[in-house]
Amino acid sequence: YSLLFASFSLFMGVVTFGEHYSLARAAEGLTCTLRKLSFTNMTKMHPGWFDQEENASGTLATKLSTEATLVHNLVGPALGAFLQAFIAISVGTTLAFIFSWQLALLGLVMSPLFVFCGVNSRKSYAGYETS
Repeated sequence: YSLLFASFSLFMGVVTFGEHYSLARAAEGLTCTLRKLSFTNMTKMHPGWFDQEENASGTLATKLSTEATLVHNLVGPALGAFLQAFIAISVGTTLAFIFSWQLALLGLVMSPLFVFCGVNSRKSYAGYETS
């Protein structure tokens, strides 16, 4: 059994590395494309557009930096966490129905309560961080 667990952990390590690598590449590509398109559109604007206060060069540079970074953070870590949670719930529910449909139904009935408790605990932790 120890060799089975060791091989499974090695497999999971490779899969996790591949997941993080592929999501990071996708996020970098999307961020680069977004910055290029935004900059190209900015350079095609009428010269009077740059005279407006909300379109000053510093403001536009900040927008290019921060908005693309927000997209990068959304595609990379957030999408990875969502995919892991979705796959874990799907596989867990499938295995539960295979081995004990009664327990699977109980888990499905209780899952909204788990989500509600998780959301409330996250909100309460966020309240402690801000104070």
